[in-house]
Amino acid sequence: ELYERLESDVGCTQNPLSLMTLLFSIAPKAIWCMNRQQEVELRISAKRLLNLKETVSAKLPLGKWASRFEVLCATVILAQAATSNRKRPCSHNLHVACNLRGRTARFPTDYFGNAAFDFHQPLENIPTEYNIDSLVIMTQSIHNAVRRGLDDPEEICKTKDWVEAARHLGLRNTLDVWAPVVMDALSGNGTFVNSWDKRWLDVKMGSDNRVTMAAFFGILPNLIIEVPRDCQTGDSTIYLALPHTHAMSFCTFCQENMDMVPFDVVVAQGS
Repeated sequence: ELYERLESDVGCTQNPLSLMTLLFSIAPKAIWCMNRQQEVELRISAKRLLNLKETVSAKLPLGKWASRFEVLCATVILAQAATSNRKRPCSHNLHVACNLRGRTARFPTDYFGNAAFDFHQPLENIPTEYNIDSLVIMTQSIHNAVRRGLDDPEEICKTKDWVEAARHLGLRNTLDVWAPVVMDALSGNGTFVNSWDKRWLDVKMGSDNRVTMAAFFGILPNLIIEVPRDCQTGDSTIYLALPHTHAMSFCTFCQENMDMVPFDVVVAQGS
């Protein structure tokens, strides 16, 4: 029964928790990424991001809005698409981590335990050029995808139920609930976004220090995970993994369009 519900509940055609999927669908692509990709650090300026958010918000239709994180994700995804030689698939999933507390009766606001999970929604109308109008379109697309997911928490619970049932049957592997995200990210069919602004991370970052947990981000493509860099200014960091030639074109593009991106790009030495 679990396998019959795999595509409807999890959104995968392959069992993400099976050893065969790990060995033949995930591991080979992960090994390729480890050897053929470059780690790129985006040092985000809170002030520049706020200014860009105000510019984008002014061009949104009347009554529409977008969060700073949605604008940030739009700039990164659009800059990657504008500097890549590879054509982005027509269908592209946006994976979003969310806290289910208070969004459904199953997880009240005072729920004690893990109520965080991710959902995915298709991204629509992905532009191919980087300009302010395209950025507005990309921001709206991300905003709509996020809100569709948050407005239907019971759909998110279906995936959570499937994974928990699989655990009870002994189908769990070390990738656990990350497996569907990893599969989509490695294949280029999806992007995972999240913002980690939690004191328990004990993130102590200077301009040159690195978050230990972020080492994995430099391997897996299509991850946009924001981590704090300077608690006083609100500046933050994102680590991207890009093929070498793409990393160079991405870096050059961002340097030439500093007024349109809220971050400085630093290519990791020796990557």
